[in-house]
Amino acid sequence: MKPMRVLTILTVVAAFANPVVRAQTTNIFTPAGGSTNWHDDDNWSLNLTPTFEHDVEIPTTLTCIISTDDGEANTVRVSGFATLGVEGGHSLTIDGANALGTVNSLRVQSPLGKLYFKEDAQQNPAELLFNPSVSGLVYTISDGGTVTAESASGYGAGRIARAVARSITLRIASGTTVKGELEFDSLAIDNNGLILVDGSDTLTFGAFASPNFGGSGTYKVNGANATMTFSDARVSGCGTYEVINGIMELVDLTANPVLGNHTITIDGGTFTSDADLRLENSDVTIDNDGSMNITGNLVVQENGPTASTVTIEDGTLDVSGQLRVRKSSVTIKAGLLDTNTVDSDDSTLAIQGGIFKAAGTFFSDFDTITLSGGELELNGAYTGCFTVFTITGGTLDVNENFSNAGSFVTDSSFKNATITVAANKTATFE
Repeated sequence: MKPMRVLTILTVVAAFANPVVRAQTTNIFTPAGGSTNWHDDDNWSLNLTPTFEHDVEIPTTLTCIISTDDGEANTVRVSGFATLGVEGGHSLTIDGANALGTVNSLRVQSPLGKLYFKEDAQQNPAELLFNPSVSGLVYTISDGGTVTAESASGYGAGRIARAVARSITLRIASGTTVKGELEFDSLAIDNNGLILVDGSDTLTFGAFASPNFGGSGTYKVNGANATMTFSDARVSGCGTYEVINGIMELVDLTANPVLGNHTITIDGGTFTSDADLRLENSDVTIDNDGSMNITGNLVVQENGPTASTVTIEDGTLDVSGQLRVRKSSVTIKAGLLDTNTVDSDDSTLAIQGGIFKAAGTFFSDFDTITLSGGELELNGAYTGCFTVFTITGGTLDVNENFSNAGSFVTDSSFKNATITVAANKTATFE
């Protein structure tokens, strides 16, 4: 009998040492009579409103709405042409994730699969929440559909956040669009899809907590009154930022942003940073009267085998501090580059049109500077060391002492250029 008792005790201990893993069951939305109510047991294949034990499916062409209470599920799949709404300031909380991000936590399928958010009468936002049991989990939004709180469609506002205070990553997969009047809060964001704000909406990252955001996705602003704000956040990844119309702003960041392997296209809108900004292996293009305004220093540098580039096709780059260029290039074709001081090293600076204006000192070391049109306005002292300075057109306006101890090159088109030197100042070309 003793061996049996010992075996029984060990079996019980083993049961407590290895908790039962919760089995997930598929629960399909199967409404009768056109009902859209998430919280009606009769609308589900299991005759039970979904819980964290259920993988939820909304079949094609159907609409399901969470509007009378909060909803929950392990995972959710919204089929193509189906719609899931979260209204009245309620929330949908999703539990399913893992450390590798291979679980499709939220699948909103293309074409025309949609999850939308709608605030309540007191303007409390509807929410998509993630419920990690431990820190370090990855949740995914995938399958090419749209997650939206777009005001123009009668939705908004919405919030995407974590349900409990544990660090997690939200991965937005390629082809998926997240848009509208949204707030991302308390998340690390690995974005390989599209985050879009248009119309007159405002989309905010980190209003109340500090997220990291990165990945190789696209952050896009395209609306006359649209604003995308990165507030109290950390910038990383290798994404694409597009400002077609409206404002993209970096505000009160926890660390000065470093944009590595980024593409920034400002095509009629405004990009602002209220702190120093560093570009590494990145490309900036400003066109159609767009503007980039940096409060602090702008560092344009190579970090690896690829140089950074800044090209002003037609617009304004305004740097209140110093423009530092390291093994990279700056080209002005039209518009204005206005900076306080310049410190350039082993780089290419080309003024083909427009105005390059330096209020303070301009130090150039082993650079190639070409003035072929437009104007280079130097209001502080210029010092060039081993810099090849070529003038074939345009205007060089020297208002402080100018010294180039490198190479000064002119050719037959020098007759099209103008050099002006302020009274009592000297200009030395070597």
